[in-house]
Amino acid sequence: MIFNSGFVAYLCSPKINSMLKKNLLAIWLLALLSPIYMFSQSGPGGVGNTSTNGLWLKVDDLKLLDGEAVSNWQDASGNNNDANQTITGEQPSFINNSSLNNYPSVDFNGVRDWLKVEDADILDGTTAITYFSVFKPKGLYTSNNVHAILGKRLTYSVSANYAYTFFLYNNKLTTDIVNSNNRYTSSASFSNDENYILSFDFDGSNPINSRSSMSRNGSVLLTARENSTSIINSNQPLTIGTMNVDYNRYSKGEMSELIQYNYKLNQAETIIVNNYLSAKYNIVLTASNFYTNDNIANGDFDHRVAGIGQASDGSNHLDSQGSGIVRINTPSALSNGDYLFWGEDKKDPSYNFVTETVNYREQLDSKWRVSKIGNLGTVDVSFDISALDLTAKQSCQPLQLIVDSTSAFSTATTYDLTISGSTATVSGVSFSDGDYFTLGYVDQIVWDGTSYFNGSGIANAPNTTDSCLKLTVKSGAIGVLNEAVYVREVQVELGATLQVNDGVLLEVENGILNDGTIAFVGEAQLIQKHTGTSLNSGSGDLTITQEGSNNLYNYNYWSAPSGA
Repeated sequence: MIFNSGFVAYLCSPKINSMLKKNLLAIWLLALLSPIYMFSQSGPGGVGNTSTNGLWLKVDDLKLLDGEAVSNWQDASGNNNDANQTITGEQPSFINNSSLNNYPSVDFNGVRDWLKVEDADILDGTTAITYFSVFKPKGLYTSNNVHAILGKRLTYSVSANYAYTFFLYNNKLTTDIVNSNNRYTSSASFSNDENYILSFDFDGSNPINSRSSMSRNGSVLLTARENSTSIINSNQPLTIGTMNVDYNRYSKGEMSELIQYNYKLNQAETIIVNNYLSAKYNIVLTASNFYTNDNIANGDFDHRVAGIGQASDGSNHLDSQGSGIVRINTPSALSNGDYLFWGEDKKDPSYNFVTETVNYREQLDSKWRVSKIGNLGTVDVSFDISALDLTAKQSCQPLQLIVDSTSAFSTATTYDLTISGSTATVSGVSFSDGDYFTLGYVDQIVWDGTSYFNGSGIANAPNTTDSCLKLTVKSGAIGVLNEAVYVREVQVELGATLQVNDGVLLEVENGILNDGTIAFVGEAQLIQKHTGTSLNSGSGDLTITQEGSNNLYNYNYWSAPSGA
């Protein structure tokens, strides 16, 4: 006999998905009881923390309209050293899409635009210091030959309260430490409307002839003599776009990032920060350009770049997160010249999960790519999952790190992540140069007309251990069940058929969406276990094919719960 209906449900039990509920409750309690996981290296490129990274002004933190005045530039270092300008008419303006890789910039017009960071202990009074700036000069070769990137001094003529300055003077990069007695200037020339990564550092413990240096785009321009062994504890504010308060000569140019550390970065750390800035702002490094996935040919993975590694002098940096959600640390093998960098493909990620059509995983809509130099062995990888939308995750399958040599992740290696609070972690991950990685989880078993995916049975078909997964038969496909199955729910898409063979039991914890055909053959059975209102829907057909018997004592029962 054949039944034809919009949909029928059979033999309900009062049991709801208790296993799923218990798992969700355990995860919820763990999230409440676990301490917040603090990443130790969350500064630029994954270098530094609140105790060492005293200032981090990055223009993507500004949420302004194009041309709007910049009155407050928030400090991302965690030290609240915001740059401010309360005087109307002296505020630089915001450029929404600049030539710096379409990131915004802060535009100083060269007339009277400047910003001020109030004095803070972390900004001076140290034996060493490092600064980086992403700067685009626009007013060189004019009557104003001084274009200050930053300064922390009272006046030019008074050496007291004179910590440091960093500026372009007559088209030459110039630095003062403590006072102008040992002012040093590079011989390199600069051009208007060209984007630069400019930096300087100082270490009072170095020999007197090599205590300070300045660099452009990763290359050291000059290492210079400096008499001072420390930077004084100045009470003056840090000024940006002018040398000091009331200097009355102002920079003309754009700035997108300004970074300060209260120590001299080692060689490995310097390389990592330069590669982070280079990728983000599309500025080619002239030395140690190790992160290569920031170009068009490699996919433009420009964003939130961070890295670990060991420089040729033996200095290293082993733990990085940066401004992204990925932390990598604990390399199992590390030698001089070994590095691992990673960057993200999206500038403004949404972090939603979508169903990919290769292996039918639920996969994050953002991905990362690595540049690997040398061999660091395996590493530990962590994700801050507080920004991820996991609300649709009904599966009890683990969240996974997915790694592949191709962006389609068609032959991926997967690693199960352990979740504690808002952090998901896995150890012993192996990356190759150029690998892609992302996050995902299995939520459904799929028959696509050729193969089953993600099931625990024969040839990846579902079986009785898949109770937390959905079973989907794709449009136009004919899927056959040859062994007992227990799944969370079933969906038969338009034009598809799910055939349950003779003697096979199909158990469904929740609902069935049928827009195709579900066919039960012989002694096949269906049991749905949800309670309450029917969860079934769709406009498809249900067919039951049985052969009768001329035996007077043989009979069959079919029943449906009320409201089904």
